[in-house]
Amino acid sequence: MKPKITETEKQDSLPPPTIDEVQILSPHERALYETGISILQDSVETSRGFCKISLGTSTGAIPLYLAILALIMPDNYKLNLYDALLLLLPTFGFIVAATLSIIEYLPMSANVSLDILDEIRQERKRMIKNV
Repeated sequence: MKPKITETEKQDSLPPPTIDEVQILSPHERALYETGISILQDSVETSRGFCKISLGTSTGAIPLYLAILALIMPDNYKLNLYDALLLLLPTFGFIVAATLSIIEYLPMSANVSLDILDEIRQERKRMIKNV
């Protein structure tokens, strides 16, 4: 059985890169590089802002829903198990939404390398296409 090779070991076993030619970036390439930087920064800020709002909304909706439910339900009304689970289902949905917002708020690794201009071009095209 072969031992597993990690990514670091794969990178260590590769020969060092060679530089064939050094060129000054054209204004277009410099603008493309700046676009890549702003894509990475803006996407992180936008997703984190959405997660903050989503987290606050979903956690704030739980007591609001339970308060409205308490106002609507009669005082002496007894719920069977099925009805109780059905009425608590939105609360579980809010908890799942809050959990997913927390997971999305955690830092992630970027898929775009600022060193490769073609990746920035592809990401820019993908973002324009999805808008």
